[in-house]
Amino acid sequence: SHIINLEKLEPFSDFVYVFTPKGDIIELPRGSTALDFAYAIHEDIGNRCMGAMINKKIEKLSYKLNDGDKIEIKISNSKNNVNKDWLDIVKTRYARKCVRKAVRQKKDSDFVI
Repeated sequence: SHIINLEKLEPFSDFVYVFTPKGDIIELPRGSTALDFAYAIHEDIGNRCMGAMINKKIEKLSYKLNDGDKIEIKISNSKNNVNKDWLDIVKTRYARKCVRKAVRQKKDSDFVI
């Protein structure tokens, strides 16, 4: 088996490699945040995200991911926990698209009587 020293990868990679609680590796662009990770797992996880445990510590959604971080996302019971300020937090195109869509849906649901 090959052992990868994640610290040695860092300067050479445009990506950051992080772990799910089950140990799966997720590749994200360097500079990605905990919120980007939530969206990378699933759009619903991102939309319901209310917090992140990184390496067993509570961190902000804006936390910049480092190689080897182990991330667990805390989700709300609400289907749409999105805040338009999240557009300032997410770095990936996919997460940005999901946040915009959820913000629009939230606005539309405000008009439901």
